[in-house]
Amino acid sequence: MKRLTPLLPTLLLIPILILGYRNSAAQDSPERGLWTSSFSYQGRLTDNDALIDDQCDLQFSLWKDEVGGSQVGITQAIDDVAVADGLFSVQLNDADQFSATPFNGDPRWLEIAVRCPAGSGAFTTLSPRQALTGTPYAQFSAYSTWSGLAGIPAGFADNTDNDTTYSAGNGISIVADSIQAVGSPVANVLVVSPAGGDFTTINAALSSISDNGPDNRYQILVGPGEYPEVIQMKAYVDLVGAGPNLTRLIHPGGSGLHVVKTADQVVLRDLSIVNDGSGSSNFALGIDSNGVEAQIENVTVTAFGGTFNYSV
Repeated sequence: MKRLTPLLPTLLLIPILILGYRNSAAQDSPERGLWTSSFSYQGRLTDNDALIDDQCDLQFSLWKDEVGGSQVGITQAIDDVAVADGLFSVQLNDADQFSATPFNGDPRWLEIAVRCPAGSGAFTTLSPRQALTGTPYAQFSAYSTWSGLAGIPAGFADNTDNDTTYSAGNGISIVADSIQAVGSPVANVLVVSPAGGDFTTINAALSSISDNGPDNRYQILVGPGEYPEVIQMKAYVDLVGAGPNLTRLIHPGGSGLHVVKTADQVVLRDLSIVNDGSGSSNFALGIDSNGVEAQIENVTVTAFGGTFNYSV
């Protein structure tokens, strides 16, 4: 069974949808004339949990409801799309297949049908439809008039942007005309990715860190992919993936107690951990309970294959 996973960028939890640009004066308003209704859609395609590497034919249709309902515009067919490691990118509504104004503020869902390899057999319609949120609706708000907005603040109802003086509260400082946050986010960021990152393995990134501490925190951003490693985290070094369906830390094979073991003062977020080793006791995630503080968010843990299997 073919399945589509929306591609989640590192800092967002929605499909990547990018507005088009058009330099044309033949539009009904100056603001609206800058933008087309086209957008980029990126996703990940699997067949029975195996990543697809092939040329595929894709069909996209826009709907007003998650199930059933009315279609918006017509179906857009894009043939011979390159799918590498399950990943693909297409430009949708580039010829107004979904109409010139498909996003009017109401919910919209994208239905996708796939045929792999290209030109072979019938299309398979993927389920469920993908909800479109965020960027496409900016097309609607970008050219909305004052009369089309609800809840306009009193200072703006007269179409005048009135100046307001603010004072700095806790955690904020004002220097000259610059507003600054007191303190800083993580200053040291390393990127792990099969291609294009600072490192290709998580352990290589961890090995490069020697000055981590309470005043020098690190964050390792792990891109989409599978990483067969046994990982011992370091104190004050966070591990952040691109989402549980995209970043998978897996057992490298053979016997082994755990895939990931936490350290003190760490954050583990947005990834999945799978231990399918052949050991007598398999742990996906090991947490040291001896005075260790670890923050774990949006992490999926799975263990199987051993005599005794424990997710945590």
